[in-house]
Amino acid sequence: LPGFAATVDYFDITLDGAISALNPDVTIQQCGETGDALFCDLIHRDARGTLWLTGNGFVEATNLNIGSFSTSGVDVSLSYNTEIGSMGSLGANLVGTWLESAVTNDAVTVPFDCSGFYGNTCGTPNPEWRHKARMTWTTTNDIGLSVQWRHFASVNQDTTSSQPTLSDPDNIQPAHAKLKAVNYIDLAATFRVLDSYNFRIGVNNVFDVDPPLVGSQACPASICANTYAQVYDVAGRYIYAGVTLDF
Repeated sequence: LPGFAATVDYFDITLDGAISALNPDVTIQQCGETGDALFCDLIHRDARGTLWLTGNGFVEATNLNIGSFSTSGVDVSLSYNTEIGSMGSLGANLVGTWLESAVTNDAVTVPFDCSGFYGNTCGTPNPEWRHKARMTWTTTNDIGLSVQWRHFASVNQDTTSSQPTLSDPDNIQPAHAKLKAVNYIDLAATFRVLDSYNFRIGVNNVFDVDPPLVGSQACPASICANTYAQVYDVAGRYIYAGVTLDF
C-alpha cells in the first residue's frame, strides 16, 4: 500500500535489584504480621501513638534495592500519507502501547501485576491501552491543519484485584473503584509567511475534559494530589501560539 508504514514491537524487560521504596502499607502490614525490626523500625508514631493525627507520625519510605521490576507489552506505530490532488496532502498516524504486564517483586510480598490498575500500591495509573492518533491536512501553500486524539483506557483501583498482595475488599472506594477511559482532542494549525516566519497556533483538550478525581485511599500523597497529573491533563483547555524566524 503506497504511503503506508507500520511497525509492531514486542518488549519484555526485567530490572533486577531495582532501586525503589517499599510501600508504607506493606511496611505496616509486615510489621504487624511478623514483628520484624526491619519493618517496625521504619514506623514512627507521634506523641499520641498515631501515624495520622500530626505530622510527627510517619512511615519511612526511603529508596533501597528491592527484588525486581518487569514489564511486557506491544508498541504499535502506523502511518499513512497520500496526495489529494490540488488540495495538497493528507497524513494520518497512530502510536499506541498495549501493556501486557507491569510486575513488581519487592522480595517481601507476593509479586503483583499493576497492568490495568492504580492506587496506593500500584501508584500511577497503568492503562492496558493508550494511544495518540493524528490526522493532518497540508495544503499546496504549506498551511497545515491537524487534529489529534489522545486516549487512555480505564483503570481499576488496585484493591479490587484478585491478586493476594493487592486485594483489599475493605478498602475499596465505590466512587473510585474504576477510573473511566479518558479522551482528549487537540487541534493545531501551522502556516508560513514571507518564507522566513513559521506560525503555529493550537488548542489542547478542546472540550476541556476534567481529570478523574480520586480519594486519599487510592491517591498516594507522594505522587498524587486528588488526581494523577503524570497521566491526565489537569490544566484543562490549553491555547498556545508561537512563531519561528528562519534567517
